[in-house]
Amino acid sequence: MGYLSANTHAGDSQMSDHKHGEMDTTEHEKTFDWFMWFISRGTVAIIVLLIFLALVNG
Repeated sequence: MGYLSANTHAGDSQMSDHKHGEMDTTEHEKTFDWFMWFISRGTVAIIVLLIFLALVNG
């Protein structure tokens, strides 16, 4: 059919070999920093909203 098995091109790899510690991770670090900022602010906002709802409905 049109499907390739895992062994079809085993010796014909066009990807480069992975060398541990050589990848530039600045984009990953920026994304993780943004993610942590977003999650922490979102958590605080949800807690404040829950406290507000408890005070209003209490």
